[in-house]
Amino acid sequence: MLLERMRGGLYGFAVGDLLEWPADACGQSAARMRQEPCGCAAPCAVPADASLTLAAMDSLCGGFDMEDLVRRAPLAWQPDASSAAERGKRALTRVLPLAFFLFPSAGTEVARSPCAMERIHAVSALTSARPESLVACGLYVCIACGLLAGQGTERAVRQGVLSAMRYYLECEGGRFQRELRRWIGMADTQTFAGRAPDGTDAFRTAVHCLLCTQTYPACVQSAARLGGRPAAAAAGSLAGIAYGEAGIPAQWRMCIPLRGEMDSLCAKMYAFCALYA
Repeated sequence: MLLERMRGGLYGFAVGDLLEWPADACGQSAARMRQEPCGCAAPCAVPADASLTLAAMDSLCGGFDMEDLVRRAPLAWQPDASSAAERGKRALTRVLPLAFFLFPSAGTEVARSPCAMERIHAVSALTSARPESLVACGLYVCIACGLLAGQGTERAVRQGVLSAMRYYLECEGGRFQRELRRWIGMADTQTFAGRAPDGTDAFRTAVHCLLCTQTYPACVQSAARLGGRPAAAAAGSLAGIAYGEAGIPAQWRMCIPLRGEMDSLCAKMYAFCALYA
């Protein structure tokens, strides 16, 4: 099941990342994918964020090495002309492989390990070191690890948020006080799910869609409508873990470029995880 959830997370991210691609990159595939779960029959172009995520995962299959992470995709990690907010959104999916890497040793207790949280922040900071980005990435990995353990979406979100909040209060002092006030409401999953997001915050939009839907297609399509590509990619990765590879429509999976490379990396990461089992 763990291998299927890993593939689901990686495939789910890739599909979400493709939903907002323009027609000249993917023909009409992306537009049709927004409307129906079977609107693509051939691989699309490779989004830059997907390439970076695969490079990060390939590096982590050999252990955590910041220099190697940067070396594998040096241009992608460098600051670009995009806004700080945009870099913050992109940082989310770039820490996805860290959830796979940390889960075997930490399970659902990632936030109990200061070393694990520092690693999440370090990888996030390569793209965005804004406090809100660091906390969002920490929450994202905590929730993803709960889903990898087989927790339902509500439990994974609630426990992930609460465990991360304890870490930030106990280990980080007042450094993230402002961000904690912003995120703590997510622990009340029913109330949070009942409030429609404004779409400007990719992570909040992704979690809202995860809580308000029951299938992968419904989650990622809702996120794409509300928050565009960053929210769809983040929601797709979480929903992909929650519902597994089989929960992603086969025709959508056919759109994903480099599927063979993704399968190979998931197998390598799964073998790495077996060392800690």
